[in-house]
Amino acid sequence: MLAVDEPTEKPPTLLRLNSSRGLNVAYEHSHSPQGSDHAFEDDIGFESFQRAVKDAINLDSYAVSAYDTAWVARIPKALKGGRPVPHFPEALQWVERNQMADGSWGEQQPLTVFDHYFSTLSCLIALKSWDTAPQCVSKGEQYLQEGLSSIKDDELKYVSHGMKNAFAAMLEEAEKLGLTIAPAATPPCVESLRSDRTKVLERLEKIADLIADCPKKLLSFPEGLEPVLDWEGIRELQFEDGSIFSSPAATACFVMRTKDSKALSYLTALIGRFNDAVPSMYPTPLSEVLSIVDHLERLNIDRYFSAEVKDLLDILHRQSEPDEDDNDDESSDDIETHAMIFRALREHGYDVTPDTFLLEGISNGQVGQLGARGMLQLYRASEMIFPGELLLDYTKNITTTFLKSTLASSSDAALKKEIEDALHSPHFMQFRALESMKYIDRFEASVEAEETYFEMTFSRLMHKLNPLMIAFAKVNFNNCQAIYQEELQTLTRWDEENLRKLYNFQRQPLLPAFLAGAVGMPDPKLSLARSVWTRGSVLVTVIDDLFDEASLHDGIQGLRLFHESIKRWDPSIVDTCCDSVKILARLLMNEVDSLCKEASEAQGRDLTPFLRTLWQDVIAEFLTEAEWNDSGYQPSSEEYLRTGAISFGLGPITLYTIFCYGEHISDDMIEDDDYLEAFDLVNQYGRLINDLRTHSREVFGGPHSFIREYQREHPKESKQEAYASVQNVLKGLASKVFSKLLNPRYSSQSVRETHLVMMRSLYLMYYEVDGYRFTTHELKKQIQRFFYKRFPSE
Repeated sequence: MLAVDEPTEKPPTLLRLNSSRGLNVAYEHSHSPQGSDHAFEDDIGFESFQRAVKDAINLDSYAVSAYDTAWVARIPKALKGGRPVPHFPEALQWVERNQMADGSWGEQQPLTVFDHYFSTLSCLIALKSWDTAPQCVSKGEQYLQEGLSSIKDDELKYVSHGMKNAFAAMLEEAEKLGLTIAPAATPPCVESLRSDRTKVLERLEKIADLIADCPKKLLSFPEGLEPVLDWEGIRELQFEDGSIFSSPAATACFVMRTKDSKALSYLTALIGRFNDAVPSMYPTPLSEVLSIVDHLERLNIDRYFSAEVKDLLDILHRQSEPDEDDNDDESSDDIETHAMIFRALREHGYDVTPDTFLLEGISNGQVGQLGARGMLQLYRASEMIFPGELLLDYTKNITTTFLKSTLASSSDAALKKEIEDALHSPHFMQFRALESMKYIDRFEASVEAEETYFEMTFSRLMHKLNPLMIAFAKVNFNNCQAIYQEELQTLTRWDEENLRKLYNFQRQPLLPAFLAGAVGMPDPKLSLARSVWTRGSVLVTVIDDLFDEASLHDGIQGLRLFHESIKRWDPSIVDTCCDSVKILARLLMNEVDSLCKEASEAQGRDLTPFLRTLWQDVIAEFLTEAEWNDSGYQPSSEEYLRTGAISFGLGPITLYTIFCYGEHISDDMIEDDDYLEAFDLVNQYGRLINDLRTHSREVFGGPHSFIREYQREHPKESKQEAYASVQNVLKGLASKVFSKLLNPRYSSQSVRETHLVMMRSLYLMYYEVDGYRFTTHELKKQIQRFFYKRFPSE
């Protein structure tokens, strides 16, 4: 087998293994992740986290914020010949009325205790600024003294950098107002907050253009940067509605420093709309909501919010329809947001056209006004191209040129890494479960001055949720990894008992096959689908090696008997053959019957005749190719591809997995003409990408490949030109496949998802070489990391 280090710790037992066959794995699935790492659940609670994220992606969710309302309450209104009075007395009264029994302010069920400290300190400053409600102030001081006296570093691990900096700024302001906040013996973590803020300010003072170069996770809370911030310079970041980043608190601070009338009008409207208080963000920019969804997907935790994401996309799809009233607000009019909407809708199988979202913005020159972040969004949208979509083809060309130029000139490490990843491989060809490891690592490695691409936004909502999402993604990864380790142990026993003796060729496919199944179908409850996928992949690989190495196994006559045995489903036909042929024929029939039984039980009807036929068809085409080799026959490229698409062996792997995915699959679904065409295109794609990566290794690939047949038919093309031509054919196939699989006619999730998994696994395994034959160093690293390296507990 492929050599990887053994895990350093035994995974927690999360599964019940059926020892009678050693393959049936029952996952005790619940909505909340289970496992040995309970830190996140103890500190936050899955339900609290889930509620916060759901609220964030709900376009109609606007809970009022004590922190922001207190900031609005602080805005003064000058009176002629008298002392200033509150410009929004109703906000100040709201603060007085909404103190909790323990002396704090904030949500009834905050995500962290720090949220209450944050809101309470803001409310105390508002009350003390106007020298009102002394009883409320006294209770609030006592609450913070008691809370801060015992606060530990662990309580700050889920708090964003911007919030920490803003809190330290409020501590300083509270002391100037004479509030008694800090306990007698100030805890080290409070001193650390103050010290960190001092360092931040010292560093920012050295930045020439603070507005352009300040880390966004700090600038998202400008009220924490007052000593160094040019408030007039903030005007260039002011939104059309008058707000600063849609944040009432940031806008209130801006009003107090600049007396900006447009910002004041924004706050006045909010106070009226939300009954004397304000939310933490209004309106929630659509681009930020879509960025949160994208973040959830890249962290591989989106399945916990699938219903909410679907509701959001349904709304966006309805709003994009031509007969819908055009009620879009200005925050969704830019081409960057439209690109994000288009990509999200198309990627999730909605019927949309690029013209609806991108034509106007490209025609009126909006593209020329985009920065790197906007161009990245436009580039990702262009990757979702279907055949004949010239607008997306044009968009891909102009964004690629721009991003390559940015890559060469930019000094922003996070941005360059994001561009490199985007240009290196298509977004829709990546497995989220694998990408999540790299994505989390990037956040772990980032420091305050080096933001990740996700953090290059002014949304304090995203920065507040970000540490929580990262922490939860780690827990999810670790718990899923434990499940995969158990499944891999079971599959390894099956492999050792049945197939290891046959690995006398080049390939040892178990780990690469299971990696593709696990990263493609990561949901714990898809254990059976992963098992069926892996066993089918291993069987196809071993049988392929048998036919490739015919001279070692009774030659062509032995292969003909093997084919006849499978065709009649009669193992006695190979009794006169060598041991390897006899063993493999019997093993194949036994394993296929076992797989048929599992699929039949999953679907509630006998699928054995149909599923046996899939294998019989594959073996028949294996034999056809072997006879070509034996006789010296040279097929046309068209004939080769027609045969090779079947002999590549994806049929048994894909269809068996579909039947075990957990959804009822009718005969009509797999006999539909569109489905059959998509199935054929996936098979062709698999054959071509394999040939492209192995065409120069004739000793392994045999005398036939699509490139060789193509070169023979196009003698005027050089090898490089022929390779490029076939590469273009491959790209065209990929576009056709995705136009089929992302068609909303496919109501079956298992059909669509399994084929997408197959496309991505082909890209993963054959991106450089044949990953089943030559397991690259990078692939070995991914296997080791994905199955055996846990993220450290919080």
